[in-house]
Amino acid sequence: GFVRTRFTPVKDWSKSYGSHPLRELLYNVPDFDPRHQDFSVVPTLSGSEPCRKWMTDRELWSERESIASGAEFATDLWLSHLCTAASPQCVPDASAQWQCHGY
Repeated sequence: GFVRTRFTPVKDWSKSYGSHPLRELLYNVPDFDPRHQDFSVVPTLSGSEPCRKWMTDRELWSERESIASGAEFATDLWLSHLCTAASPQCVPDASAQWQCHGY
């Protein structure tokens, strides 16, 4: 199964690390450039998961590597039984009653 968590290098959790949220970045041509009228913007995704996917797609990282964020708005990381850094394909129900069946 999957669980959400963070990690910290200090005992008091004054600093913790998680996943940088997904967001779409749009880089357009400035308005003063006449080409901005018909310039087609290709959306670029930013965040921990798109960075991880980009690096693994190019075989620069293994499936077990990822990037963490110490930003105040970082969200929890996914840990899984698959021993990879990939997020689940569908988000597990947070209110589900999980039961451990052993290791």
